[in-house]
Amino acid sequence: VLGLSALIVAPIIFLVGVSLTHRIAGPIYRIQSFLEAVNEGREVRPLTLRDGDNLTELLTSLNEATADRRASNGAASEPSSSDSDAERSAA
Repeated sequence: VLGLSALIVAPIIFLVGVSLTHRIAGPIYRIQSFLEAVNEGREVRPLTLRDGDNLTELLTSLNEATADRRASNGAASEPSSSDSDAERSAA
């Protein structure tokens, strides 16, 4: 009975773990790429995340902290819906 329970529960735990790590690892990767682009002076739009991603408070703070630098690089102040969709699908 214990072995059967483990066979049922283990895959569920694995899938939940993978889902949770993707909700954190994806935003971390996006934030790193965003900061590198801002630091290099490239034109970047405000960072957006996929629905359900974590670290949204950090994202808001980063967008606020980099607003002046992004504006001096010529970036728009708001992402367009097509940009957000493209960024979400790329992440």
